[in-house]
Amino acid sequence: MATARLVLLASLLGTVPVLAEEPASSNLLLNSGLEEVGADGLPTKFTLAVYGVAPEIAADTTVFHEGRQSIRVRAGAPSDTAFAQDIDLEPNTPYCFRGWVRTEDLEPEAASWTYGTFQIQSPQGGLITRLGNHKGTTDWTEEKGYFLAPQDGRVHLACFFVGFGKGTGTVWFDDLRLEKARAATEITVTARRLQHEPISPLIYGNFMELLSDLVPAMWAEKLDGTSFEYLRTPEERDLHRSRVGFDPERDPHDRPWYPLRTAPQAECTLDAERPFNGQVSQRVHLADGGSEAGIAQDGIFVEQGKSYHFTGHFRQRGLAGPLLVELRQGREVLARQTIADLSDEWTERRVTLTPRATTSAGTLALRIAAPGTAWIDRVSFVPAQTVSGWRPDAVAAIREMKPGIIRWGGSIIQGYNWRDGVGPWQQRVPFPNRYWGRVDPNLVGIDEFMAFCRATEAEPLLCVRWTGQKPEDAAELVEYCNGPATSPMGAIRARNGQPRPYGVRFWQIGNEVSGPAYDASVAQFARAMRNVDPTIQILASYISEDMLKNAADEIDFVSPHHYACADLAGTEASIQQYAGLLERFAPGRSISLAVTEWNTTAGGWPDGRRALWTLANGLACARYLNLCHRHCDLIRIACRSNMANSYCSGIIQTNNHALYRTPAWYVARLYAEHGGVHPLVIDTPTPLLELDVSANLDAAGKSLAVLVVNPLGKPIDKTLRIQTFPYVASTANVWTIADADDARDAGATNGFDRPDRVACRATTRSDAGEAFSHTFPAFSVTLIQVFAASEP
Repeated sequence: MATARLVLLASLLGTVPVLAEEPASSNLLLNSGLEEVGADGLPTKFTLAVYGVAPEIAADTTVFHEGRQSIRVRAGAPSDTAFAQDIDLEPNTPYCFRGWVRTEDLEPEAASWTYGTFQIQSPQGGLITRLGNHKGTTDWTEEKGYFLAPQDGRVHLACFFVGFGKGTGTVWFDDLRLEKARAATEITVTARRLQHEPISPLIYGNFMELLSDLVPAMWAEKLDGTSFEYLRTPEERDLHRSRVGFDPERDPHDRPWYPLRTAPQAECTLDAERPFNGQVSQRVHLADGGSEAGIAQDGIFVEQGKSYHFTGHFRQRGLAGPLLVELRQGREVLARQTIADLSDEWTERRVTLTPRATTSAGTLALRIAAPGTAWIDRVSFVPAQTVSGWRPDAVAAIREMKPGIIRWGGSIIQGYNWRDGVGPWQQRVPFPNRYWGRVDPNLVGIDEFMAFCRATEAEPLLCVRWTGQKPEDAAELVEYCNGPATSPMGAIRARNGQPRPYGVRFWQIGNEVSGPAYDASVAQFARAMRNVDPTIQILASYISEDMLKNAADEIDFVSPHHYACADLAGTEASIQQYAGLLERFAPGRSISLAVTEWNTTAGGWPDGRRALWTLANGLACARYLNLCHRHCDLIRIACRSNMANSYCSGIIQTNNHALYRTPAWYVARLYAEHGGVHPLVIDTPTPLLELDVSANLDAAGKSLAVLVVNPLGKPIDKTLRIQTFPYVASTANVWTIADADDARDAGATNGFDRPDRVACRATTRSDAGEAFSHTFPAFSVTLIQVFAASEP
């Protein structure tokens, strides 16, 4: 007997709605009954795509659902095949697709995630709607799905034998219909739980790596080139050539040291003889008859009356006077200290400067005014008030965001030795960061990261290096962080000023690594790490069949990266694929997803990258978090990439004295603070397509958060019907993230001149109750918090 199956965009509702009868509408597909067939067996008005073995495609007049025939696709050898039709639709308009499918002995490969079904895609292949898969032998089944036509109206209807992987068997297709649909007018929130598991607060995480200016954007150090390494060398030129850049006005720029030359008697050179740190020091020489020699660096912010500590390492030979440390604004000296009594041996000196004026374009000068030679190395200039070396404003902004977890990792981790980044900062040697084309000053390592997590009240997640490492290497980092002070690595941590173990719970083995060698080694790494601390939770990197076969008993998470999260349907399809792999190759194991990096793009130069600090990105981030709510039984950790600056991807943006919060920051804070804990089922009498909705009960069961994303450039009116509580209070809290100018521009951004154009604004309404209407502004995120009442 034939069955009927309804699939609605899970990325929009997360539940199957109750649908009213659709009114009669014209079918927008050509040759929708597949009755017209060419000599090659392909239905006319359709195109064919085949990867692997070409299947047999033919009309079947003995097996069909309606009309005279169906189209049969049969393959005896693995094949990836689909036939498709392109259609022009009205932009931002709801549509309904229906199609019938039947299978016989259809066996997709394990990695395949589309088989015996239909997809609505963009012409470029982006997923808009994914309908239900069918494998094995099934009777005629109707697949039905609703979608909103994209901005350009162009869609690609694909009938998949097997796609994104290969398979064998037979599939029949028949009776396709594409019609306009009616939009929902109501959003009904039920009392039924969508998932058994609550939403994990760790899905509101973030990500820190040694990427370009990410860490310097939050670290309180005001100087570049603190050890004078790689300056004016072929290595520096190679780094500059490899540096990523897309916008000269926004790309991070080096602030080089330059010589103060007032006469031929002054000389400033890099000297490889007896450096204090690294390979060279800065040599400053003044011959008889000269007035001064020295170096300076511009672009420094100082505030009147505040104290700043300068630390440097010096030696001298034949120097007839002191070394001067000066803060300048143009020709005006704002503060000055002297360093005297230097010897031929390296010595550390520290002075405090208190400027008598505020400037964001200050200069720090290190100079001598008497004949002789001074050597300078490993210098630092920081405010007297920091948070364990971090900028207080950056720490406060991230703490306010309430990140559940912060990950330390990224591309550089595969060539990074954590041992080089611990111990006294004065002795750490800067290194070339060839991934991002910069010299890293090596001022921030494991201990500084842990201090940041403590200050922001976030759980740390450490990514250990896998490339070129052995299991015992990873175990040593676990012992450094979690071992007692009496253990070998714990003793080193104690000598570095941290006698108490950090107690890091979450550990990822490698960053973005996969393949046979990795799959075979994960279990060994996990066992070695747990031998040090049995309480830790282990994250593998990318998921695969072989990795699960080898290590399922040793890991707690697999860690995909979602860098196309604006493609919600495609992202959800990948989540379902991961769930299928876990069910098949790790049955009975409670392995969750930790999406340790996610955003709308990891590159996207230039326009996609520039969009990362816009309102559009904030909306995409909100929709992705709604998706995480709907899959909270599987997704337990998610870390948005990145934290600061980082070519627009940072959730905060800083300069040398200020910061502003991007639209995504306001989304993250709103969701973490008020987003609720238990996702509920949402019902709509007709498809809800224009809005993306998540509704979550709080832990006490007394309040409900309805999170609504309007990704369209027009306001949308809907009625909210609350069936969660027997009685609903008339007072509701409303938070709205939108463009204050209502310019209907998803590219709206904040900036240093106007940091709150897109921000979160709170209001209340006193007319809520069990049913009330609300207008969701164009390009907005809205959270409506309603409360249970004790009586009507």
